[in-house]
This record gives sequence, structure tokens and C-alpha cells, in this order.
Amino acid sequence: MPKPQGELPTAYGVAPAYEQIGGLRTVRGRFFTTAESDAADAVAVLGQAAGASLFGVDDPVGQFVKLNQQWFRVVGVAGPQLVMGPAGALEVLVDLPAAQPAGAPPIGVALVAHPQPLLGGS
Repeated sequence: MPKPQGELPTAYGVAPAYEQIGGLRTVRGRFFTTAESDAADAVAVLGQAAGASLFGVDDPVGQFVKLNQQWFRVVGVAGPQLVMGPAGALEVLVDLPAAQPAGAPPIGVALVAHPQPLLGGS
């Protein structure tokens, strides 16, 4: 199972509009769509540094990351403008409805990367 080298990426729950608002450019795959957000699909876009840390030289698109107890399918990798924190920060963007169900309290994030969801949720 791939594991990040060093720090774990920071995860942010965002809406599809964030791609345009943040001026993001995907370098692989795509950003998640309004239809995916409306359906609360568990999809994620990785920053380049997070993708490299979690998957090495393998293409992250189509792979899965687990945030807390939920698997997210990676649909894209965003270019270097994704840095929202300190320069070089590792980041994962997940669709907000999938990341935070309505009325649920905020939760901490634990991240695991894997080429496919494991049976039994592990």
C-alpha cells in the first residue's frame, strides 16, 4: 500500500466552483463536477506534491485515497497553484458534500492511499 513520505497532505472540502475561483489548472485528469457534487460522489483532486508523496511515479488518477473512514476516487491532479498554505504544502481537495455530510460535526482527517478500495473498509 502506498504511503506518504514525510508529512501527510492537508485535506480541504471544496465545491466544484473552487476550480474557477482558485484559478486551478489540472495537469492530469480533471476537477470534480457539479453532477458529482450533487450526488455526493466521493471524488478527490490531489496537488502535485500530494500525488507524488502518496503514489510516487504512478499516475494517481483512478487510484483511491481514504480520508477517515471513506474512500475517495482520485479524478485529477492540480498544478502548482494549488498551494494554499506554506510553500510546498501537500494538499488533497475533496468534494465537500462527500467529505462533510449535512449536519455532521467537523472531523479530523487521517489519510491512506491505495490503488482500489479495500473490502471491509480497511
